[in-house]
Amino acid sequence: MNESGMSENQNHEEIRELTWRGHLSPGQRQELEAWLTAHPEEKESLALDARLTESLQELRDARISSNFTARVLEQARLEQAAAQRDAQRKSFVFRWRWLIRTATAVVLVGAAGVTWKQDQNARAAEEIARSVTLVSEFPSLPNPEVLRDFEAIQALSRTPPADMELLALLK
Repeated sequence: MNESGMSENQNHEEIRELTWRGHLSPGQRQELEAWLTAHPEEKESLALDARLTESLQELRDARISSNFTARVLEQARLEQAAAQRDAQRKSFVFRWRWLIRTATAVVLVGAAGVTWKQDQNARAAEEIARSVTLVSEFPSLPNPEVLRDFEAIQALSRTPPADMELLALLK
């Protein structure tokens, strides 16, 4: 750290920037020379910077057209519009991808549902066929007219319970 509270590197960078602009005070010039004696490897780099600064100062100022600001603003507006179009295009593609994925999921769920329903219908048809097969294996049923007097026939076939006292006497 030097007296101003800055590190040597910061102070050196500030002096180097001042040399680019050509505004070094005698004190700053002495400080730069002292730094260069302490860091001789930087002497060539500083000399190159000085030659570059001189070359740039010899260049004429470029003539700027009267509508320069308007052209810059128009270019910025065009770039912003292009960026918005890109964002909208990406959003459109994202929406289409989402729509395609959703439609695919709906089709798959629908196909699974239809397959399940067909399986249930096939199982119900098999159950009906099995029931019909079982019923067809029974011998033919009696004529319904026989069953008309069923209660009377059933009453005849009923036998009274055995008389236990009588059976005991017979033994």
